[in-house]
Amino acid sequence: DPRCTPAILDLLKDFKAQASFFVIGRRVRALPGLARRILDEGHALENHTFSHPAGSWWVAGPVRTAREIEDGTRAIRETCGVAPRFFRAPVGMVNPWVHAALKGLKLAGWTATARDACPDAPSRVAARLLAAARPGAILLLHEGAGWRHRVRALELVLKGLQSSGLPCLLPGPEHVSAS
Repeated sequence: DPRCTPAILDLLKDFKAQASFFVIGRRVRALPGLARRILDEGHALENHTFSHPAGSWWVAGPVRTAREIEDGTRAIRETCGVAPRFFRAPVGMVNPWVHAALKGLKLAGWTATARDACPDAPSRVAARLLAAARPGAILLLHEGAGWRHRVRALELVLKGLQSSGLPCLLPGPEHVSAS
């Protein structure tokens, strides 16, 4: 998101935190400079489909599922010169054809979600994530609509993690082997 992502990147830099950005392929193509900035600042670009068909993903057939995943990977590779390691399904829904379409990508989930799709106070969003924060936790926070609240929520999460002594790091190679 051209409004939200730069603010998120600035916050991550201020807190010396790393993050995985699960990006939508068509947005990577539309905003190549922003996608490259994510990588240049030490974060990961991962696949979140090409078009994010959230309303119909659960009924997407094998051809559409494979196309969304492959096109998302291709957009990242062609735009930024790197291949994603992980795939996160829209709305976290894994339809029956996702596993066959991964082709070397690892399926990503999360241990805690901010449940930030509905407007909520940044302090409540942060509290939900911080309650689940522990070593190895994967915390999910979105970008986009309501971006100022989301940036503020992330700031509160990063402050809370910092005061707890929990770093924000990308997964190491031991978590990436394809299966």
